[in-house]
Parts: sequence; C-alpha cells; structure tokens
Amino acid sequence: MSQAYTLPDLIPHGQHVNPHYEGGAAGESTAQDRPEAAVHGMLKRFDQTQSASGIAQAFGWIKATYPNAIEYAGQKQALEGGILVVAFFGVPFAAAMLSMMTWASLGNGNWFTWFLFAIFAPFFFLVGCWFLLFPLRHVWRTPRDLPIIFDRAHRKVYRMAQQRVPGLRGLIQPWPVKALAYDWDLVDAEHHSELVGSTNLARRLHRLVFVVRHSADDPTIIDTFEIGNGLAQTEEMVAPMYEHIRRFMQEQGPHLPHPDEPLDERPDDLPTWWQACGRAGPWGNRYLWWWKNDKFMSGLHHVLLGTTLSLYAAFWVKDSFDWGVVALYFSFFWISLSMVWGQGTGIWLMAHTSYRLEWPRAVHEAIGPALRKGQGW
Repeated sequence: MSQAYTLPDLIPHGQHVNPHYEGGAAGESTAQDRPEAAVHGMLKRFDQTQSASGIAQAFGWIKATYPNAIEYAGQKQALEGGILVVAFFGVPFAAAMLSMMTWASLGNGNWFTWFLFAIFAPFFFLVGCWFLLFPLRHVWRTPRDLPIIFDRAHRKVYRMAQQRVPGLRGLIQPWPVKALAYDWDLVDAEHHSELVGSTNLARRLHRLVFVVRHSADDPTIIDTFEIGNGLAQTEEMVAPMYEHIRRFMQEQGPHLPHPDEPLDERPDDLPTWWQACGRAGPWGNRYLWWWKNDKFMSGLHHVLLGTTLSLYAAFWVKDSFDWGVVALYFSFFWISLSMVWGQGTGIWLMAHTSYRLEWPRAVHEAIGPALRKGQGW
C-alpha cells in the first residue's frame, strides 16, 4: 500500500494561473476568439447547452461516484509508465552513437576525427542522460493519480494539478501538486487533434480539452486540463465522453452512462518486474493472456521478432555475418522489447514508489461520501 498525503487547502477559481498562461499568453476563450477550425489543432468547440452527441460514454474512466458528483481517473493503469519507452529507445541510440565515435577515433586517430569526438561525444552522453533521467522523473515517486471531480450540486470542477517543469530545469525543480476549484460555467470544452510521429509511423491523437476562463467578465485563459488520454482515444470517442459530463452537470443525467458501466479498477499490489511487463505486453508473465485478449498486439510483437530471426537466419546461411548489419536488424526486435519492457519498467517503478493524494477537507465536505468506488481505489 502506497503512502497517502492530504493536499493543502483548496485553491478557489481565479486564484491560480498556469505559469504557461500568465500574462494572457493563451488568449481568450470565447466563440469569437476560438472559432472552430481556426485554432491550431482544434476540431470542434462544444456548447454546454447543446447536445454534443446522440450517445454518452465514459469508457471506464470514472473511478468513483458520489451523491451529486463523479470522479474521473487522471490515468488508466494500462497506460501508466509508457514514457519510459522513450528511455529504452533513446539510451541505446545515444550509447551506440557514442561507441561508434569512440571506435572511429581510436581506429583512425587523425586530428579531425578527434576534434569531432571532443565536440559530439559530450553531446551524445548528455542526450543519453536526458533520455534516461527525464522519463524516469515522470514515474519515480509520483502521485498515483491526479483525478478530476465534477460536482453538479455546487457547479464546480475539482482538479489535482501537478506543475511539471519542462527542459533541464525540470530535472531538478520540484513538481508540487495543488488542489484547484473551477466554476463549471467558466469551463469550455473542445475537441483537439494532433498528428504525432514520423512520416511512416504517424498517428493522430484526439483529446477532450477543457479550457478555463479567468472570470465571468474576463475570458482570459488561465488553465487547461484533459479527460481521458489521446493515445487511447479515437475521433468518435471524444464527443460521447463530453456528452456524458455535460448531461450530468447540465441535465441531472445519470452518474454512469449505463447501469452496468464498469468503474476504473486497478490491482493494488506490488508486482515483480516480470509481472509488470506482463501487463504491458506479451514479453512478460502473461504471454497466453495477451494471445487470448489482444491478438493484434500479440501478432505485431511476434512479427517484429520473426523479422529479426528471419534476417539472422538468412545471414547465417550465407555465412556473411556482419555485426553492424546484425545490430541494425536487432533494432526490429528492440522496438518490441522497448514497448513492453519500457512500459513494464514504468509500471513497476510507479507501483513501488508512487504515493496517494487525498482531497482537501473542503472537497470531501462538498461531495459527501462515495456511493461506489472502483477496485483498488
């Protein structure tokens, strides 16, 4: 069981401004200033008084219900630790580049090679450290969850927010967590889309973004937050997710879209590293489970493995083993290992080092006792 800490007093609406939005850096949140398709990445701006979708869905993100409130999880356990995949990709790349430069310098020895080594070797060393330390910072001693509560009785939104500092400063500066309160009438919802990845591996992320205005008389944007996760959402999921929240807050809608809707649940245990990897993919303790429940991902990982083994076999038959080419082809399998062992390592670290955060007393008094909670919460 992870340690629990109670957050300080609840910060009322307007008394906290996201540092990235200070001085009105994000502009104003009005229909005139943020029309549909005119703001970069925004596909649609929702209206609290109008239906966003014919159906309402929560997709399992609700972790608890209260007499007049619903609490959303900030992150699903199945998606935790994914940022460490970056470390599993980046650190070997930086190490390989550093090794190649060292080998070339020792083998050649001319002044120009040593000059390049003196310049780029420290660079790749620092890049490797960055790929390791910054993702590690996101999973080591972090909050177990940063939930969001929608309170229709008081027309409030409560949010746990951690101010993560980007860049080199983010490695050494603290990332405090604050409990914030927003007025529901000053929160606007938008559907954002973003294309990420390379030309061959690009994918489009869809996000449900809430934009917070400063006051009824001042539409300056002071903060934003999201429900759900863009990595796991499709274009068709965003509007139904917002529609459930809108109906609950505006029309006394049900706590759950359907009576049998599952709450967010998670194992509250301390898995071994191998067990944690089994939750991320087939290269762990749940090899057969993945084949039974997610044949696509299981097949993808085995295609990457099969590609590597086939290329090795071809080189072995031709008796033309080239370690440079072997290392290149091993990268196919390393992609698979990074996806599973990277996230698995992140899950394992979070399970063993994360801590729980409790809402301030004012929030508990406002929403009352929980009616239902998902397992593990």
